[in-house]
Amino acid sequence: MVVKEQLVQSVLQEEEGKAMLTYVLNRGGETSLYEQLYRALRADIESGALAAGARLPSKRAFAKHLGVSVVTVEGALDQLVAEGYVRAVPRSGFYVQEIGPNLASFSRVSTRETVKSPSKAGFEGKSALGVAKMGVSGNDDVETLEKLATKDESFCIACGEGDVLGVHLGLRGESGPRGYEAKIRSNGGIEDGRAGCGASWCGQNDVGRKWLADFTGATAPEGVFPYAAWARTLRRVLADESERTVLEAAGPQGSPRLRAAIAAHLRGFRGMEVHPDQIVIGSGAQSLYGLLVQLLGRDLVYGVEDPGYPRLASIYRSNDVAVRPIALDEEGPSLEVLERAGIDVLHCTPSHQFPTGITVPVSRRRALVEWAYGTSEKSESVLAPRVSDGPSRPSEAKWDPENALVDECGSGKVGGMLETRSRYLIEDDFDCEFRMAGRPVPTLATLDGAGRVIYANTFSKTLGGAFRIGYVVLPEELAERFRDKLGFYTCTVGALEQLTLARFMESGDYERHVNRQRTRYRRLLGALTEALAASPAGSCLRFANVGAGLHFLMEVGIGAGDERGEGAKSAEGDSVAFEERVARRAAVRGVRLAPLSRYRFNDRGTSRRRPAFVMSFSSVKEETIPAVAGIVSEAVMAELD
Repeated sequence: MVVKEQLVQSVLQEEEGKAMLTYVLNRGGETSLYEQLYRALRADIESGALAAGARLPSKRAFAKHLGVSVVTVEGALDQLVAEGYVRAVPRSGFYVQEIGPNLASFSRVSTRETVKSPSKAGFEGKSALGVAKMGVSGNDDVETLEKLATKDESFCIACGEGDVLGVHLGLRGESGPRGYEAKIRSNGGIEDGRAGCGASWCGQNDVGRKWLADFTGATAPEGVFPYAAWARTLRRVLADESERTVLEAAGPQGSPRLRAAIAAHLRGFRGMEVHPDQIVIGSGAQSLYGLLVQLLGRDLVYGVEDPGYPRLASIYRSNDVAVRPIALDEEGPSLEVLERAGIDVLHCTPSHQFPTGITVPVSRRRALVEWAYGTSEKSESVLAPRVSDGPSRPSEAKWDPENALVDECGSGKVGGMLETRSRYLIEDDFDCEFRMAGRPVPTLATLDGAGRVIYANTFSKTLGGAFRIGYVVLPEELAERFRDKLGFYTCTVGALEQLTLARFMESGDYERHVNRQRTRYRRLLGALTEALAASPAGSCLRFANVGAGLHFLMEVGIGAGDERGEGAKSAEGDSVAFEERVARRAAVRGVRLAPLSRYRFNDRGTSRRRPAFVMSFSSVKEETIPAVAGIVSEAVMAELD
């Protein structure tokens, strides 16, 4: 009999004078021991059996007590740290974190016993030096790559040393809706490349230029699309499928067969219980977000993360809706900013935020879902105007959050009725397949049982930017509304593409392809970070959120006791100017860097943070990494000296 991968027994025993947790693990089951232990500990934390602040047993003692390897315990604890259930304190141990409101009664986590996780989390092909530097054991259950970034104290990536509310809610003048619209319009990049180089010298003027390395994400990686396997699958579809099956794929939600394949993939890979009728297929993210606006309504206020993906804000604005930037703190979107900004729909990337790379911890995830369970109450006189490109439209009025708060509280309201509206979260899971260490972080959708989370993803990261198929998973109520309100649409993806992708997933070719790509990207990431760390500028570089996906943050700082010239002081004093100077130097030699400041919708407070660059590494060629690291290092050192 197979024991379910959940807590079977949890008791405290006395061993050598210390309290010890005991779990029964099934050594004959399909799920690895580390995942069973991870689930058991997570269940105890969620239920309150392990209270916030409780210290967990040491890794070695815990492993000895359970009769498993230390690597197994490390894998479980590292995954809990990555998801925010546990906090690791150097030279002290692991402590249970406060995880926020209990949403267990609403949870929709898959109850299947087997949840597939990325295979081979080790660093194949890396040198011993690289493995040692990154704290990787070389086994499947590895320590998270984020240990590479723990050389110094943490700081707020989103706003530096400034106050989050003070920096991001003062949206007056050029920081207002029209101001940040002007900024983001110049940003470009391929769809889902999460690119955005705003400066003219690194934007449209560089179209067609061959780069030695492009870290903006605007260059599609080569060798991603599996041509041979796809061609073989397409021939089978043409030979086997009936005309009726092809015609069914033209329905408003897409092919039933592909939707069933996606539902099975989400159940196995993301632990989500999804019915195919909840899935809507479209030709990439842009068309799907337009459908969501039509479905939810243009009179709502949409929030985007700041810093965030510039094109996303442009897409929403082009659909004639109000868009407001939501500041990030060290754990993700600020709840206080959400409330004060009057957001109805928040588009967020909790598993791997772009561009900072933050993985939102479980406490903030629960708080976000709880926020979505609430409602927005706005008087007609203060409802956010629709955003338009026309300069004479009332939508161009500046948003003053302080006055808006007064109006909403009734002090300055001009006799308007209060309107109550539901809130929603759009969860953009754009590169979840490429978490390099541990298992994928659970989605917001698995916490939601009230129908307030819309899950969105595309195949652009796994099959290449030219492959334009995406999908959204709607809560049941919204799926029914979609069929009633938007059922007249025809799916924007061709029938043959949908049926080929469905069979590609059913055969296991898709999973094998993703596993090969993950191994390739892991090797690239290891080689790149190792080369940068070993470069002359290595002591000044810090890598944040490494291994969470296909980009990480490279920060520039000054080490303790390091005495440098005015350039070093400038790096800490005016990060935006420093980032641009470094990027210009690197560009001259063929390396395209992406300063973090280009992804901000509000410039206030950016000069008080440490300079940083978004490193989207998927298009980098491994043989060029030594030269690329040397160019980046020289550019940084030239500005520090």
